Amino acid sequence: MNGKYWRKGSMTIEASLLMGVILLVVMGILYLFFHVHNRAWLTEAACEAAVTGTTAAAQGQDAYAAAAFKSHLLEGTGFIGGQDLHSAISVSTTVNVSYRMNTVSVFGGFVWPIEVSAGAVLTDPVAWIRGVRSIGQVLKSGD
Repeated sequence: MNGKYWRKGSMTIEASLLMGVILLVVMGILYLFFHVHNRAWLTEAACEAAVTGTTAAAQGQDAYAAAAFKSHLLEGTGFIGGQDLHSAISVSTTVNVSYRMNTVSVFGGFVWPIEVSAGAVLTDPVAWIRGVRSIGQVLKSGD
């Protein structure tokens, strides 16, 4: 038997052994992208729900109800590889909205938890604008 034929077959065996590692790396990167996408989406949704609550409070409405309505709109949307979405809302001097969710991978049963929160301060816009204008007038008069 000639050694030339044996060397040609070794490339096939090396490629088949390497293909499992390459596939594992590609799938890992793909699930990392899912995790980052879900985290960015939840962070934006938490900020939007918190701002919606403060806007409702400035208009004399219930801040908790507005933030809860906005956060529950999100729960109907599908996340890539996401499950067990839970939200929590608290209202004091700020409206805080937080989400918890798991990004699950198909292989290995790994679960990557995501926890994000955002808050917005309750303000009276009219009083805020008047305060800014009075500070501007004080600074102009000092010149």
